[in-house]
Amino acid sequence: MSLKYLAAYALAAQNNATPSKDDVKAIMKASSIEVDSADLDFVFTAIDGKSINELIAAGAAKLAPAASAGGA
Repeated sequence: MSLKYLAAYALAAQNNATPSKDDVKAIMKASSIEVDSADLDFVFTAIDGKSINELIAAGAAKLAPAASAGGA
């Protein structure tokens, strides 16, 4: 799953709790990012029924173990 679609979705969610594919496409096109309809469909299928807050929480939980690894 490409993060560019999720980033555009998160931006669109600032104005609409449930952004549409057209909302995401508009943001991506305004940023000169090519939209692959199959990839966009996949992302919307994967996030169906989840709020932006749920998506962020799930992503943060996955990053937590990496952040605790620390540096040298």
